[in-house]
Amino acid sequence: MQPLLFQPFKREEGHIFSVSDFLDVLNEVLVAEDVFVQGEVSGLKSFKKFIKFDLKDKEDGSILRCAMWLWTYKEIGMPIKEGMEVKVGGHPEIYKPWGELHFRTKTLEPIGEGALKQAYELLKKELEKEGLFARKRPLPSFIEKIGLITSKSGVVIHDFMKNLNPLGFQISFVDSRMEGRGAVSSVVGALEWLGMHRRDLDVLVLIRGGGSLESMQAFNNEKVVRAIFASQIPVLCGIGHEVDVPIACLAADVSVSTPTAAAIAVNQSWDSLRGELPHLQGVLLHIYERWFTSTQSRVQVTAERIFSKARMVLQIFGQFEHAIRNALDVLCSKRKEIEEKTEMARLQLMRRMDDAFREKKQLMERSQQYLLAVSPERNLRLGYSIIWNGQQKVVKNVENLRVGEIVSARVAQGEFSSQVQKIEDNHYE
Repeated sequence: MQPLLFQPFKREEGHIFSVSDFLDVLNEVLVAEDVFVQGEVSGLKSFKKFIKFDLKDKEDGSILRCAMWLWTYKEIGMPIKEGMEVKVGGHPEIYKPWGELHFRTKTLEPIGEGALKQAYELLKKELEKEGLFARKRPLPSFIEKIGLITSKSGVVIHDFMKNLNPLGFQISFVDSRMEGRGAVSSVVGALEWLGMHRRDLDVLVLIRGGGSLESMQAFNNEKVVRAIFASQIPVLCGIGHEVDVPIACLAADVSVSTPTAAAIAVNQSWDSLRGELPHLQGVLLHIYERWFTSTQSRVQVTAERIFSKARMVLQIFGQFEHAIRNALDVLCSKRKEIEEKTEMARLQLMRRMDDAFREKKQLMERSQQYLLAVSPERNLRLGYSIIWNGQQKVVKNVENLRVGEIVSARVAQGEFSSQVQKIEDNHYE
């Protein structure tokens, strides 16, 4: 491995650093680039916000202090343990509060079959203890809508599709990385997207071909397992494996070993109908025959009753035909008489209405003449006036007045006010 070449930093001659400034300068140099370091985990300790461990060289026992934020460790999705061979990525850094050089770890992955197997067993044991493998929902009968998660490249998707029976399946496909960097977030994102935007799906199908334990790490990841367990839609996993079942398959509701087997499992949701269809067809035909025979018998009985009633009606009609003809003749003879009486009644009614209108008109004219005669407006035009005292009451007697009081008078052409100067009581009997 080529040694790292750090660029020297220049300062003016005689410059004195503070401790903090000097450590900042060192960190600027140390953080120049990220590197990968491989070693054996030892001294693993967990704190509130981060974990610390030593990376030991198996050849000479050299130690590299490492620190990783807790949320970064959780993003890895698999536990680490003392003695595990791992590869870490990051950069060296001096932690100023302690003045300690450590390796700021950004990525971590087990190295070798033994380490991967150990990480697999640790995660499997932890998640099994939480009960993430206990829930097993059956696939629904008569699956119609499928959410399919796999890579669009390769033969896996074609194997699944060609083994589906032609039953009119509706497939919502999400292309996802199946291994390597980004596979975990891609699979988790696909599960969450389908669960949020395709809630009417009957089943989610997660498939990929076989591979080494190292290539299967995306499906031995805690985030993927928890995303499968959180799905409200039943999950069917069809991931190729020989020995160790991927932990994602253990958390799925139904697990099969190949994508082809996943297609067969979906087809089998219709087996009960296909197996019972001939029997149901026979039952349906038997029911129809019974119904047809029963209905035919009822129709015959009903028809006979109808014909019998019709004959009775015809007989009764024949008996009353003569009476009906006589009644029609009487009606015809009465028609002219009824028309004449009706016309006379109409003319009499019109005369009475004319007399009534004339009488009412005369009454209205007399009433109008009377009202005009007694109208106050007529008296005002003849020279009379109406007088109101200060209390706005009409003065009918001088007793309702007092000297000095302002009174109002109305004449034909308007009104005026005046003051009472003198009161004389001229009583005429």
